[in-house]
Amino acid sequence: MTQAIAKADYSNCIVGIDLGTTNSLIAVYRDNKITILEIEGDKLLPSYVGLSPSDDLLVGHPARNQYILYPERTIKSIKRKMGGTESVVLGDRSLLPEEVSALILGHLKRQAEIQLGIPVRRAVITVPAYFNDVQRQATRSAGEIAGLEVVRIINEPTAASLAFRNSVLSQKECNGISAVYDLGGGTFDVSIVREEGDVTEVLASHGDTRLGGDDFDRMILDHFMAHIRQEYQTDLHDDRRAVNRLTHAAEQAKIELSAHPFVHVVEEDLAVVNGRAIHLDLELSRSQYEDMIRSYVDRTVHCIQQALLDANLTPSQIDHVLLAGGSTRTPLVRDVLQDFFQREPRSEVHPDLCVAMGAALLGARIQGLAIEQILVDITPQSFGMAALGIGEDGLPNLFHFVRIIPRNTPLPVTRSESFYTLRDNQEAVDVEIYQGENDDVRYNTKIGNFLIEGLSKVPAGNTVIGRMSLDLNGILTVTAVEKSTGLQKSIKIEGVHRPKTALEIEDARSRLADLIPDSQIDDSVMPIYPTDAMEQSDGFGLLREQADILNRARSAFEKMHPDDRQEAEDLCQRIEQLASEGKEYDKALNELQELLYFVGA
Repeated sequence: MTQAIAKADYSNCIVGIDLGTTNSLIAVYRDNKITILEIEGDKLLPSYVGLSPSDDLLVGHPARNQYILYPERTIKSIKRKMGGTESVVLGDRSLLPEEVSALILGHLKRQAEIQLGIPVRRAVITVPAYFNDVQRQATRSAGEIAGLEVVRIINEPTAASLAFRNSVLSQKECNGISAVYDLGGGTFDVSIVREEGDVTEVLASHGDTRLGGDDFDRMILDHFMAHIRQEYQTDLHDDRRAVNRLTHAAEQAKIELSAHPFVHVVEEDLAVVNGRAIHLDLELSRSQYEDMIRSYVDRTVHCIQQALLDANLTPSQIDHVLLAGGSTRTPLVRDVLQDFFQREPRSEVHPDLCVAMGAALLGARIQGLAIEQILVDITPQSFGMAALGIGEDGLPNLFHFVRIIPRNTPLPVTRSESFYTLRDNQEAVDVEIYQGENDDVRYNTKIGNFLIEGLSKVPAGNTVIGRMSLDLNGILTVTAVEKSTGLQKSIKIEGVHRPKTALEIEDARSRLADLIPDSQIDDSVMPIYPTDAMEQSDGFGLLREQADILNRARSAFEKMHPDDRQEAEDLCQRIEQLASEGKEYDKALNELQELLYFVGA
């Protein structure tokens, strides 16, 4: 039985959660150290959700255990579907990906509450650095459905770098540049990070959200299937239970080959075809396995090269290569990295745990604890709008991508661009928003549409300023101002991936409510939704996260130079005044964050 942690006050804690493709985990920073909370005796919770034959909800190991027998009643690797609109089937239910993720997050939350002895309301949740805005919004929605206030979304390699910085890098080593190589079950990211004293600055990131250990498993599975076809002249791809048994065997073989040069795989009675029992009995060598996955590992090297190019660095300028993610245990990965960087990769911090540890560290800093590290993160992809442009052939191009926020821009950031009406008396402009790097919007990720309505009836060429803001979570908001009048016009986000409203969150909860025993539902634990009046978390109408920034500033007043302190005090007062009047205060808040960064607070 898991013992409750007998420590001091946890009432205001912010937990760190690594919501992974293969496994998920939760951590908390207390008493000057990070604790990974055990979930039913294990630090790693398999990211499986299932319904038992009696329709009881299963999360983690029980769901994984039933996957082979009841694949139609079990869901795995849901992270790869985050941000999509296609539902997944769980028994006789149809759920959105963020609802399935919410069941995992809710289980982590409830188990943490049992151990800490208090409600867990706030969390930092990690995502792949190369997750787009759609996927980040879906992750935030999953947290809110689970009853969590998601105070920050942080990139996984960034979180890993914080954990290494806190745990193993010496003071001398902290002044250098690291490449954080994060290869998990379903996604890959690399970030180039500069450490200077207490400042952790992300210089560039790149990645692939469709590359990870699941792909390695699939290559081994294909090898098993080819062997069975040759041995029995039959194909088992349509036998779901046989496929799931072989998939599990492939994953176990992969794990064994990380430590041993050969593995003997035996799976008896996989199926019966024409009265004949089908078995698998073969030996797989590490060299065979490495030949299967080499193209995937080479793809990660291409990402590294792009990140180094964006950071204007060469491999020889990297001081440390830091490993995160369980798939980095594959010997080929370490060999390729050592050959590329000409230095030994480092894995002193557990690769499965370091991301959650970094998230817990950031949560502690947001909470106001004495964590000296300062984090400067970036957006790994560009944001912009579709507009009429002129192609290389001199003809009008309807699919021109106008970058407003380029990739690798430090967060938070606000940028704007001018757009012009095409017709006389044009009263509305429909602008499409995209994320990506191609000059043709058709090859980028469409986030949605925003509609500017009520423009002045003037000749063509009326200037409309489109403004994009990325917060510290890498989540986008869009506003627009008609330049001639100075009036802000209404903007309607029409994309299907907009943030969920409070009513939509409650609707999702109600659909999941009967899956969760009443004893596990804490009605007092409610997130602060980023919608309408429910945004407010203090007497001035500030968001909880923004109020935390003001509290951090005030706690640092005594350490500041008198001039800096006066500026910080004025900014705090101005932000509270603007918030209380319902006016925009983003500019002042950004100024305060920049000041705190430069004074090291």
